[in-house]
Amino acid sequence: MKKSFKANVFVALPCILAAMTLWVAAADPVKNSPSLRISVSGIALSATGAVMAAVCSTPEEFTGKRKPYLLLSAVPEGSNACIQADVLPQGTYAVKLYQDSNSNGTLDCNVFGVPKEPHGFSNDVDGRPDAKLWKKASFQVEGTNVTAISVLLN
Repeated sequence: MKKSFKANVFVALPCILAAMTLWVAAADPVKNSPSLRISVSGIALSATGAVMAAVCSTPEEFTGKRKPYLLLSAVPEGSNACIQADVLPQGTYAVKLYQDSNSNGTLDCNVFGVPKEPHGFSNDVDGRPDAKLWKKASFQVEGTNVTAISVLLN
């Protein structure tokens, strides 16, 4: 009887461990969360600064009245860069980006508030970041898929 019990335990244990592994993988919020991939083009080759991205979940974040939901950066490879947010809750977002050409951590603007560094918005909309531009720049992140967007810096 003892041998039979031990044999059953050795057979059952791998099955239990396999089931637990599948349960943990299914419950893993990272694997089941949507992600965002931003392909950036139009990067100035003469500049050495990183591409900075603000992922905004509300018009207030987009217009600068509140801090962005998420700040990301990437070092350009030639005239392109790829920025990835691996875990992002489902919802509506808009992205604003700029190339920090002089690596000072700020989007440099002229006296009229017009950016002097390459910049852009999701959906390649152009203008000042206001509530109307938020509507045009916004997109949906859904399910467990990767949402891929492209942004051309101007």
